[in-house]
Amino acid sequence: MNALTLTRLVLVSSYSFILALAGAMGEGSPCNPTNDHLDPLSHKFLSDCTTRTFCSPPSSPNGNWTCAPRLCRRDEYPFGYQFDAILPPMCAEGMFCPDQGSGCLQKLPLGSKCQMGRDEQCAGEDVVLCLKETCVLAISNIIVRDNCRAPSFFCDPTANTCVQSKPLGTECSHDVECQTRLCITNRCIISPTDPVNVPAWQYTLTIACIISAMAATTVAITMVHRRHRYRNYIETRDYYFEQISLRRSIIAMHAAAVDNGNKGMSKKA
Repeated sequence: MNALTLTRLVLVSSYSFILALAGAMGEGSPCNPTNDHLDPLSHKFLSDCTTRTFCSPPSSPNGNWTCAPRLCRRDEYPFGYQFDAILPPMCAEGMFCPDQGSGCLQKLPLGSKCQMGRDEQCAGEDVVLCLKETCVLAISNIIVRDNCRAPSFFCDPTANTCVQSKPLGTECSHDVECQTRLCITNRCIISPTDPVNVPAWQYTLTIACIISAMAATTVAITMVHRRHRYRNYIETRDYYFEQISLRRSIIAMHAAAVDNGNKGMSKKA
């Protein structure tokens, strides 16, 4: 085996290994369904097989946990197919194609497990959603219109009369019942768009704290500055006292030397 052949084998083996890691095993290749998962960032379905195949179980025709051509599609133009390729069929009304593309299934009733973000897998006459991988009924918004003076009053549907709106913290069933026009978890709460009314004592306390902080900062800076000036004064005073003392010592030594010289000249004379 020459060097060129060995290099080709290494490149082919490396390419096959990379394809296997990337979930690109072709038709007829062995696969493991436990590797089926959603990408944590894009939530795209990933498996050992390519985007055109799925991991077929032994119960399927020609299936023995091998990659087989997909039997259905959910998109009009699915990803991974050539322009002139034969596409798997779309599912009929009342059925859906799972992420694996393993074949059309009947839509699921409320409470059944569904795949993430696949609302079309859930069956129901009303609007249904796949929420937290469970088919649930969507909660619709109820719009109430009346001729009562808002927000102080609202129309009581049981008596068809205008009644006083409910204050904060009161039990409610609709937004229109609250003075703030916001009912969350059956309680009237403050709307995020409402301005916050700050009591006068909070303004007074805030201003007093700011003035106190400014005064304390000014006093602290003044004391530090005075200490610094006093320290400089002591150092300057000691310096001048030392210079004066040194000058006096020099003058005294000079006077003593002159006096001793005069006395010596007198003795010689």
